[in-house]
Amino acid sequence: MIAFTFSINNIVAQDTLNFLEPANIYIPQRGKIVGIGIGSTYAVSVAGLYNLWYKDYPLGNFHFFDDNGEWLQVDKAGHFGSAYYLGKWGIDLFKWTGMERKKAICLGGSVGFIFLTTIEIMDGFSEQWGFSSGDMIANTTGTLMAISQELAWDEQRIKVKFSYHETKYPSYRPDQLGENSIESLFKDYNGQTYWLSANIKSF
Repeated sequence: MIAFTFSINNIVAQDTLNFLEPANIYIPQRGKIVGIGIGSTYAVSVAGLYNLWYKDYPLGNFHFFDDNGEWLQVDKAGHFGSAYYLGKWGIDLFKWTGMERKKAICLGGSVGFIFLTTIEIMDGFSEQWGFSSGDMIANTTGTLMAISQELAWDEQRIKVKFSYHETKYPSYRPDQLGENSIESLFKDYNGQTYWLSANIKSF
């Protein structure tokens, strides 16, 4: 009975590992899972960000705003890092479907760019902010960092890292820096740290 139990567990574990591994050929069922998953996540995330960031401010005509001199460029690091991470996750998901390599890298790597461009358009219609060319440059750079490394090396040898610690400042300006821990994670730039990490051995 014990041997039988181990055998069943081994089969389940093996099936799970096989399911998580990227496919060698395109599997339509996996394509549907990824398509529905990314689409649903996109819709929920945009709705959540609207409620978190935009709903308390009036909307107006689409306009541009140069914010390159503000926030000590921490917001640009956030755009760069977000585009990179979303692109890397997108690449992994599209590879998992078995899609042709270059197509998976380019389509998956663009997930972050599409999502962040949506946010930038929302900024453009908000009276509080505006469409920022600096943000778009950061979005593009983060996206290209994920795609180019995957095309060149089939791996990410240089990675963006992020950490956050709570600060005292949201208690003074909760409207700007967050009314709770979740909001502060996104809004309180004082507690955010970004850096690059390189795997020297891989070179």
